[in-house]
Amino acid sequence: MWCGRVAVSFLLSGLASAAWINNISNRDLCVNTPLRVRGCGRPHLFEVELPEEPASPWTFKPQCINSTFGSPQLCVFTSHEFANGRGISIITTPSTAAAIQNLTSFTQSGNLTKAGEMAVPPFEVRDLPGRGKGGIANTTLHRGDRLLAATPAILVDMRVNRFLNVMDGIMLETIAVRQLPPQANEMFWELHNQPTTNSVRDRITVNAFAVEVAGWQFSGVVLETSRFNHDCRPNSAYYFDEETLTHYTHASTEINPGTEISLTYISPLAPQQHRQNTLRVSWGFKCTCSQCSMHPKMIKHSDTRIEHINNMTRLLYGWHERWTARLDLTDAAAVAAADTKKPVVKDEQQAKKHEEAQQKAMDEIPVISNVEAIATAETVISLYQQERLVVYSSDAHLIAALANCAEGRRTEAIKHAQLALETGLVHEGLDDELHVDVVKLGVDPTKEPCWLKKGAGSSLSDAGEVAESS
Repeated sequence: MWCGRVAVSFLLSGLASAAWINNISNRDLCVNTPLRVRGCGRPHLFEVELPEEPASPWTFKPQCINSTFGSPQLCVFTSHEFANGRGISIITTPSTAAAIQNLTSFTQSGNLTKAGEMAVPPFEVRDLPGRGKGGIANTTLHRGDRLLAATPAILVDMRVNRFLNVMDGIMLETIAVRQLPPQANEMFWELHNQPTTNSVRDRITVNAFAVEVAGWQFSGVVLETSRFNHDCRPNSAYYFDEETLTHYTHASTEINPGTEISLTYISPLAPQQHRQNTLRVSWGFKCTCSQCSMHPKMIKHSDTRIEHINNMTRLLYGWHERWTARLDLTDAAAVAAADTKKPVVKDEQQAKKHEEAQQKAMDEIPVISNVEAIATAETVISLYQQERLVVYSSDAHLIAALANCAEGRRTEAIKHAQLALETGLVHEGLDDELHVDVVKLGVDPTKEPCWLKKGAGSSLSDAGEVAESS
């Protein structure tokens, strides 16, 4: 047996030395072999001494690797106490880790509910033929009903892929998984795996969600949510609360008992062929959901509707940018007119340059009137309904509410504002930056800045005239 191992090791060493013969890179060979191979050096790990803190959340001393590009070091920070013992491992820089530990999820962790646990879960995990494991509803669920509120077990700063080589990145990811509490560690290894590079990295790649934390992009592995399979027309939607590091999943439509709960792994607003290619390359499977299994003619019509949604949405965003900029500029002109103190020349020049830049940007956006914006938004909403993507219509409802408000249509403004809230809370969360303003708009639009602000399609230079005439 010992001789056999030596022979295999010698053979692999030869391959590592002459990998070019078979077009195999040393890096790929080093990553995939479990044996010690000549030329496959281990990453240089070192511990970091953090400043003394009375209540540091980290269970272990951070294990770090310096970037080969001279960027800040990347380390593994693990807390077994996080989320009442669920635990978390974070791969990031020391400065970002310091910012993360000041979030509510760490400073007030005792007040957080035990994420991932419900008295009576609305679904159960079952083995599904040809689909691995999946979540099956065990009760009737309505749009907005919560399915899960769970914290990630793993957070990998996306700078890892940019600043570390493959082996160094995998080393940190392996340590991150190994340092998890026993239950989280066991659940990680039960996740679906698409063998490509390494058993740890492959599980992270296949099961991670893209999230933003402390101003940086991360890949987050939420163990419970990862049980839900993909569908191009899902019956649930999710969002991430950065402050509490909690990943929320809600029903996006009515779900009957016995129905599989699904998420979309990709943007559903892409043509069918593009969706299939993305899923094949990134997740290694061909989607057979009902939307992808329709008759080719029906798929073609669906792709046309998606194209209309994307084009009209760009038009609506253009209207909103122009409308918002004009509203802000009008307010600024009014304030300047009321100010008797003459601004200095430098400020005037800067203001003029800023105004010119704004005008140039607006000139590149198609101009539509408030009435046209209302008609376009309503068409987009109808297309979303036809595509069974109702929860994605929150932005269209918001723009319809604002345009109706500008036209003095109180009832319609309230209707669309309430629908923007109802769909947006499922898809975008309670702390969306527009949430407070939309709530006010849905109560009494006559008291909001948008009321009777017609002429949104006019140029920014007209804002000064509006301010002067008021």
